[in-house]
Amino acid sequence: MLSFGCGNQRPPQIQKPKIQLEHSSPIVALVGEKTIRQEDIWPALIELAGEEVVQDAINSMLIAVELEERSIQLRQHCIEQEWAYLLETDPTLNQERFKNQLKKKGVGKKRLHDLLQRTSSLRLLIEDAVSVTEDQTRRMYEIVHGTKYPIHIIVLSTLDEANIIHQKLQRGGSFTELARANSIDPSAKLGGDIGSITMADPIWPEPIRKALPKLKLGTCSMPIFIGDRWAILSLSSIPTVSNVPFETVEAKMKHVAKLAQERFLMERALTTLQNKTTIQYFDTDIRRVLGSN
Repeated sequence: MLSFGCGNQRPPQIQKPKIQLEHSSPIVALVGEKTIRQEDIWPALIELAGEEVVQDAINSMLIAVELEERSIQLRQHCIEQEWAYLLETDPTLNQERFKNQLKKKGVGKKRLHDLLQRTSSLRLLIEDAVSVTEDQTRRMYEIVHGTKYPIHIIVLSTLDEANIIHQKLQRGGSFTELARANSIDPSAKLGGDIGSITMADPIWPEPIRKALPKLKLGTCSMPIFIGDRWAILSLSSIPTVSNVPFETVEAKMKHVAKLAQERFLMERALTTLQNKTTIQYFDTDIRRVLGSN
């Protein structure tokens, strides 16, 4: 009976020792016989440009998902057209010089491709909403070719401060020096010089644009309320009047107006995508740089 019982027992299984695998990131460089791995430089890279790069990656993902949901296909010619639009921003540079300028700003081949893909995809998402009217075309003409007023500006936080500076100007004070010493506008370091602006340019608050035709050379405006601060304007030289007829540049102005409208709609569309999506960050270095809990 003992023999029978022993004959039915299975031999004990041999437990093989578990092999411990060390996972290391790829080698980036060799310094003599020492290695620098991706994990060694990752935290510093994140600190250097992590916030911008991560946001770009998130935006690319959001846009790609939206394209897929709408069954919209991005084609190569759209990306090439986007590159042409980008080149229009500085006609003085050829392609290579433009790429070199971008590279100095940290936008190399990979980031440039991703940028063009994102913007061309966004343009596809909003193209049905774009409609440029004649009024918008004429407004763009006024922005580009309208009367240009060379302006210096002093911006102050309160009316009391503005009145004090205005009194000093009335007594012969130097607009440039007072702007450098008192203005809270970024133009202060330039003595308040903001270049030439037109009455149609929406970048500037309406009270400032309305005040332009009333300015006289050698004088300054009364303090102008612009929302949460006060501004004093000075005409630095005689306004220049364009002699370019609307008809000769109508097509170009319509194109520029269309690009401006698209840019606004693209920014709004991206904001909508961002607001309706929850983002979770798992990498501790990214969470630290982004200030995410």
